[in-house]
This record gives sequence, C-alpha cells and structure tokens, in this order.
Amino acid sequence: MEKRISSFHTRSSRKIGIQPDCKKCRTLQRRLNYQLNKNKEKLASRSYRKTHKTERNAWDKKQRITNPKFKISRLISANIHQSLKGNKNGRHWEDLVGYTLNALIKHLKKTMPSNYSWQDYINGKIDLHIDHKIPIKVHNFTTHNETDFLKCWALKNLQLMPAKENESKGATLETYFQPSLSGF
Repeated sequence: MEKRISSFHTRSSRKIGIQPDCKKCRTLQRRLNYQLNKNKEKLASRSYRKTHKTERNAWDKKQRITNPKFKISRLISANIHQSLKGNKNGRHWEDLVGYTLNALIKHLKKTMPSNYSWQDYINGKIDLHIDHKIPIKVHNFTTHNETDFLKCWALKNLQLMPAKENESKGATLETYFQPSLSGF
C-alpha cells in the first residue's frame, strides 16, 4: 500500500529525510511499547521532567504567551484536574467535558466583559478569570461521569470575568440554581 509522504515524520539524519515508519504505525508501536514497559516508561518520564524542569517551565511560559489555545487548554485542564482532585487519570479534558477547545474559545469570546479585548486577555495585558456562574464548590461530584460534573463544566456555566471581581465574589451564588430552594 502506497502512502503519501505527509504520512511520515521528517528525520534529517535519514538519506531521504523521513522516518521509515508512517505516523500511524509509529504511534501504534509507541503505544504497544508503553503498555509492555509501563513502569519503566513512567520512571523515565518522571526522571526527564525532574532533570529538565527549568527548560520545560520556560517552554511552557512561552507557549502560554504566544499560543492562545495552549493557554486556555492548560487553564481548563488544571482546573478540571483540581476539581476532580487528581482523578482525571490521564484523560484529555475535552473528552471529559464533551466540547472542544475551539467551542470553548468561541463561547468565552461571547462572554468577554465590555472594555476588554480577546487579544489583551491572551497577551496577559488584562487579568481575567474563567469564572463558573454556579461555583465548583456548589456542585456535588467526585468523578467526570456524574451529572453535576457536566453541569459544572458546561459552556453555559463558564464566563470571563475580571480577576478582582471573581476573587471578591468567591464561591457565592447570586441566585439559587435549584428552583426547589428558591423559597427558602
């Protein structure tokens, strides 16, 4: 079966300039190798992260400044990880919440407070938080499979808000979100 050259990773040390295995085959090989040597791979990864912490932090910081999608994806991933108290089990946040990064960005742009710009937010010139209209603490969940987790991280529950306003608001509710409690 013939494959397009774009199906292969580049490799300057090879005579023809590409890897001998296609991207899909290489991915399958890596996954199999990981499964067969899980403990060894985890130790190597942990060791690498420990010895290259400064370089990784510098790269991460640069990405957060220059790549808007990276910045937002990291923010959401960290917040979901924290809200699940580490029970994300290596899954990507998009798989847990049921929407994509592009859908999140589109939604957040719609919630941008007046007198603020998306570009200023991405460049870090203004301090905005991704706020939960109904705070995380109000929701009752321990895993991503629960209805409250999905309600908590639903797009309609997220908005951009000035940092000072969000911090002063804390985990308080403006109105009850459960109709049965509104009479109390």
